[in-house]
Amino acid sequence: MTHQDPIRVYFIGAGPGDPDLLTIKGKDILSHADVVLYDFLAHPGCLSYTPATCRRICVGKRKGQHGKTQTQINTLMRRYAKAGNRVVRLKGGDPMVFGRMTEEMETLRQANIPYGIVPGISTIQGASGSTGIPLTHRSHSRSFAVLTGTTWKKETLSDSEIPDADVLLVFMPNTNLGALIDTIVHQTRHIWETPVAIITSASTAAQTIRCTTLKDIYEEGLNNAPKQPVMLFIGQTVLLHEHYQWHQFLHLKGWRLFITAESLPQSNTLTLLKQMGLEICHIPLMATEALAPTAKWTPTHLQKADMLIFCSQRGVSRFFDILGEKNTDVRRIQGKIAAIGKQTEKRLRDYGLHTDVVPQTQFGAKGLLAELPQDLSHTQIHIYGAQNLATDLVAQLRARKAVVHHHALYRTRTRKEVPVLDVLGNQDIVLFSSPSQVDSFQYHYGTPTPNPRLLTLGDTTHQHCETLFQGSTLNIQQSPKASYETAFQAILEMITTGAT
Repeated sequence: MTHQDPIRVYFIGAGPGDPDLLTIKGKDILSHADVVLYDFLAHPGCLSYTPATCRRICVGKRKGQHGKTQTQINTLMRRYAKAGNRVVRLKGGDPMVFGRMTEEMETLRQANIPYGIVPGISTIQGASGSTGIPLTHRSHSRSFAVLTGTTWKKETLSDSEIPDADVLLVFMPNTNLGALIDTIVHQTRHIWETPVAIITSASTAAQTIRCTTLKDIYEEGLNNAPKQPVMLFIGQTVLLHEHYQWHQFLHLKGWRLFITAESLPQSNTLTLLKQMGLEICHIPLMATEALAPTAKWTPTHLQKADMLIFCSQRGVSRFFDILGEKNTDVRRIQGKIAAIGKQTEKRLRDYGLHTDVVPQTQFGAKGLLAELPQDLSHTQIHIYGAQNLATDLVAQLRARKAVVHHHALYRTRTRKEVPVLDVLGNQDIVLFSSPSQVDSFQYHYGTPTPNPRLLTLGDTTHQHCETLFQGSTLNIQQSPKASYETAFQAILEMITTGAT
């Protein structure tokens, strides 16, 4: 979506659950959105593609838990679009399948607001593929039909509304379950002994499947059904599930990793973790705002500096942005260049700068200080990073008699709107790389329950996390080194060895 795009509102299908199943076009449009109105069924990872300035408003509806009424959703779409915003209405699965699209499109049509539709992978295909239950089979199924167990007026489905197909897929069966099953048995080809699969959270780490029969469901109901929406697969192809459980090859299936940094780190180990079945949930909790350079930033300060210390990848990028804005030649740099960690060193290398000092054993301020001399008398050191830079680095350098100049190139703030999260369990890992991320997480989500694992990078972040959640039963662990690559390797070992 560009500024010249005539479409003001896009309906985007988020797919069945796995954020990697979002379409390329959907991802591209989200990356330019001003406002996103999203459902509960849209995976929070899909929101990570939106800009930091984007408003993210949960309007989702669940059984017994309504965020916004349909009228309120229609009003929000119309209001934000009329105000000139680029609006995305993000729906689970495919928006044209049980997505109440007609009502929302009609609202925009009557208001003369241009809209577009980006199809998504429906939960129909997602559930079939993720469970290994085929919709069609040469011996068992030449047809399938899809229906909802909930009608607009909460009425019981009439006989004529139950299609007769080899495989039936029923969305939202809970409300009229008994009457629904009774009608299926007496009005279609299916009998009491017909196999049924009860599926929740299809294609995600939280996916569950229980195979039974129509008779058992009729007599027992959906016992112990979770809060997540339920789907029923009815038909002989359900028997094939036990033969085609391809998730058995994914040793990390069922585990989730929540990364709270603003951007996803590039890592070969992270790619391997995904390939092994780990679900990556990117929930950026902090937003950054570029700051204008202060009066200390002069063309000559680069020549006079004995050392330039870069404290983050974003600091490096902002540094070179300012060089361009001020038409300053990078060759003015005369002093040594230091990076606080490997990722920052890599970003400097991307810009063609070689680092003279980088921590070798422990990243962060403590590791960098270990690489510097104890006596820095009269050394002119310029530090480039965030406005809320850790003060211990500056204090320690000054204690060594260095002349320190801190250039605040950007500031971080807690995002006002973050994705709604389900309950976090003992197969969930939340990764923090800064104290501000810990604060933001606690502000938005409180103390997570029942007992997820919290993994921290660096001493400062770990100590802050332990202090903030003191008295809780949370499993808080620290990465052996303050680097993402080490943390991801630790996660792999933690899961595969069953470490606690």
